[in-house]
Amino acid sequence: KQWYQRRVPITAGKLNMVDLAGSERQSKTNAQGERFKEATKINLSLSALGNVIKALVDGTSTHIPYRDSKLTRLLQDSLGGNSRTVMVANIGPADFNYDETITTLRYANRAKNIKNKPKINEDPKDALLRQFQSEIERLKKMLESRGSSAPGGSGDKKKKKKKKEKSTDCDSALIPLL
Repeated sequence: KQWYQRRVPITAGKLNMVDLAGSERQSKTNAQGERFKEATKINLSLSALGNVIKALVDGTSTHIPYRDSKLTRLLQDSLGGNSRTVMVANIGPADFNYDETITTLRYANRAKNIKNKPKINEDPKDALLRQFQSEIERLKKMLESRGSSAPGGSGDKKKKKKKKEKSTDCDSALIPLL
């Protein structure tokens, strides 16, 4: 085949890595000014992400609020799309982090309940071609296994060949008579 006639399947992937930075409790961090605004935005994004996770896990929701935050819009494919998703929850063992640890674990537990069903995105023609090729291979193997063990195996092939030669000779002898 020419290079332009060969169809090579294209494999592509996407990896999103997002550091959610945890919930920012302003009372603990004593954040002020720009830090305070940033912490507020992080909390709003985490809240929107929690709403999306809740809607995905609930199953009865008809609307999933991906557009409520830039974060949820970015993670739309990872959360409810055709993908596999991993969430790493970092927790602290210290006593004063107890509330944040419990909140993080609950958040991660909700995210764990999201059920995606990833599948390979491919052209239907390529899928059909691949299916036919596997079927051909399966049938070839079946014929090979039958050819060596079943009647009509290698010994019978010689007999069939001789019969074919004889019939060919007869057929060629009959042709001039017609």
